[in-house]
Formats: sequence, structure tokens, C-alpha cells
Amino acid sequence: MSAALVSARSIGLRGKSASSSEQAQANAVFNRLCRTRIARVALAGLIGRQPGTVVKWHHVPSNHVRPFLRAYESGRLERAIRAMSPVVTSAECRQARDIVRKIRARHGGKRVLGEALKVAPDSVKSWNEIPLRHVRAVLACFGADRGLAESDAPPVKPSASTAHVTGVWHRKCLYCGAAFSVNSPFIRRCETHRGQG
Repeated sequence: MSAALVSARSIGLRGKSASSSEQAQANAVFNRLCRTRIARVALAGLIGRQPGTVVKWHHVPSNHVRPFLRAYESGRLERAIRAMSPVVTSAECRQARDIVRKIRARHGGKRVLGEALKVAPDSVKSWNEIPLRHVRAVLACFGADRGLAESDAPPVKPSASTAHVTGVWHRKCLYCGAAFSVNSPFIRRCETHRGQG
């Protein structure tokens, strides 16, 4: 099929209004895939619209339903979204989340984060998870500063029952009062009475 015929056919399809089932399907896909600004900008490039208009959409207008569905069904929409989205690993997300939580907990931390990321300090305090677009900036600004985020893993405090103890302990049996020696501070009965309740 020639390019002129394909473009004429697509113009013809764009002019016709979509059925209600196509509209419902397009809206469902739009609400699932196009939550972020990056996804909407990618969609605007695929259907030939200005990004500023697509960003304001709450649903797919009827004259754009069929081009939208074609872009989705061919996989072009998801490829375009992936190409525009920053690639951030889950380890980077966890590290950035931990850094943000530690900084935000300090006095004036929200202001520091807001200034570094160029966002309002009030928006920083409502983040449960750090937005992907800010992960790299947080790691670049605060990742090397171990004073603000000391360690990725919390320190493990050994409990008294699992501590390794060396030496000989001289005890009196709590059951019979006989003197005995043992290499653990936790044993309080002599060998003959150790298993008795």
C-alpha cells in the first residue's frame, strides 16, 4: 500500500467519530498508561498534537480515539513512553527513598530538599515514595554525603543472648548450691541439674 493511500486512509479514520466501545477502551488505556507527564508528551508526538494540549486531557477526545488505539495496539505508545522515561533501578529508588526520609526527618530538611530539587517544600512532605524524575537528582545531590544519610543498612546491635563470650565462669548451682565452672555466663545450674525444670 502506498504512503499516500495510508495517510489518506488514516485521515479518513480520524474524521469519523469513534464508537462508544472504542471510546471506553481508549479511555481505560489512557488512564492506565498516561498518568505521568512524560507518557502524555510521548502520546502527543505519536498522534501529532502539541504536548501542552495532551497534558491537560482527562480522557481521549473522540477524534483522536482511533489513532490512539492504533499507537497502543502496535506497541509504539509503550516504546515511546519507555524511550522518554528515565531508567532508574529499584536499588537506586530504595537508596534515594532512604536518603529523602533521613533528610526530611531533620529540622529544616524539607526546605533543603525543596531547594535542591527545585520543588515546593510542602510537596516534599507529602511524598510516600520519591517520584522517579527526582531519584537521580537526589542521588547526585545527597548520595555522596554520608553525613546526611549515614548508611544504607541500619547497624545491627547484637543481643545479649547471642553474644560470643569467652572465658571461664565460676558459679554456684541454683538448684543444689554446688560450685562448678562453665564457659558461658548464661548457665546457672550444675551439670546434674541442668535439664531439670
